[in-house]
Amino acid sequence: MRVHKYVLSPQRYFTSCLPASGLDALVARAPLTELAATLMADRPCRRAALAGLAGEAAAGLLAAGLLREEAGQLRLAELQLVSVQGIALFIDAAPLRAGAPIYPVPGPGLSSPLLAHHIDVDRIPRGAAALDLATGPGMLALFLARHAGRVVATDPSPERLQLAELNRALARRDALELRAETTAATLARGERFAVVTCNPWVAPFPAGLAGPVYAAEAGADGLGPLREVVAALGDLLLPGGTAYLTADLPGDDGKPFFLTDLERAAAEQGLVADVYLEDRVDHRLNHGPLRGLANLVAFEQGCDRHQAFERVKDHHLGTLGATCRYQAVMVLARRGGAASRMRVLNRFQGA
Repeated sequence: MRVHKYVLSPQRYFTSCLPASGLDALVARAPLTELAATLMADRPCRRAALAGLAGEAAAGLLAAGLLREEAGQLRLAELQLVSVQGIALFIDAAPLRAGAPIYPVPGPGLSSPLLAHHIDVDRIPRGAAALDLATGPGMLALFLARHAGRVVATDPSPERLQLAELNRALARRDALELRAETTAATLARGERFAVVTCNPWVAPFPAGLAGPVYAAEAGADGLGPLREVVAALGDLLLPGGTAYLTADLPGDDGKPFFLTDLERAAAEQGLVADVYLEDRVDHRLNHGPLRGLANLVAFEQGCDRHQAFERVKDHHLGTLGATCRYQAVMVLARRGGAASRMRVLNRFQGA
C-alpha cells in the first residue's frame, strides 16, 4: 500500500518547522551545525568560530562564490542549500531573502518532491533510460539517477543548466547527461525512454504580461509546454514506459479544463492515464496565487503590482473562466494490451 506523504517546500522548512530561536538553540547545543545553518537558512555565521573541516569547507565555499563574508560573518551569496527526497541541492537563494518577489532560478518547491513521490521506482527496469524535461536545478533527474541506468536531463536555460551541473557534481552523479536544449529539440531526436518526468514552470498570463521561464508561446492557459510533451508521449515512451507530469491547472468547480485534452491525447496514443488532483484553490476566495503571479509580472516588467493583479485576475476569472486552480500529478503509461482510459482521483478535502 502506498501512503501519501505531505511534503513541505524546502524554502519554508525552517520558518515553518523551526523558528529562528529554535535554530539558534540548535547551533548553541551543536556548534558543528553553524555552517550548515548558514547554508540552509542564511543564518549569520562567525567565520572565526569555524575550525577543522568546517573551516576548510567555508574557505572553499567562499572561494567558489557560494558564501560571502561581511564584517567577519558568513552569509549566503546567490544559492541556498536544501535537502529534497534526501538529495542535497543548491537552489536560488532569492526566495529566502526578505521581500524577494521571484525565483530567478526556480527551486524544486513543492511540486517536484510531490512528483518524485508518485514515481513507481519498482517499475523502472534495471539499466533503463530516463528523461527529465525542464529539469531546472536537477532534483528530479538526480532522483531518477538512483534508479535508472541512464538519465538525460534537458533545459533551455543556460542559468538553470549551470545550477543543475553544480548539483550533479554535489551528488557525484557524473553519468547524468545534461543538455541545453528546448523540449521541441529533445523530442525531435527520436529517442525513447522507459521513464519521462516533466515539471515545467507554466502559468496563465494575459496578453502583454507574459511571465518568465517557460511562459513564452504557452497559450492563454499557459499549458503549451505541457501539451507539447503529452502529444509526443506515444513516440517518446518505450513499451511499458511511464511518464510523470505535474502542473497547476486552471479549471472550474468541477475539474481542470486540461483533463479534456489529456483524455483525448491518451486515447489517441493508447495510453493509460491516472490523474491525481492533490490540491484545489478557489480564486474567488483566495487571491494569494493570483497575487503571486502578478508580483512576478510586476518584477519582470517593471509595472504596477495592483494593475498587474487586476489583469491577471480578469484573465483567470473572465477570459479563462477559471474559478479554481488545481495542483495535478499526471501519470501516463504504455501498457501492452491494456485499453486506453483515464482515471481521476481527488486527493484534497472538499472535492
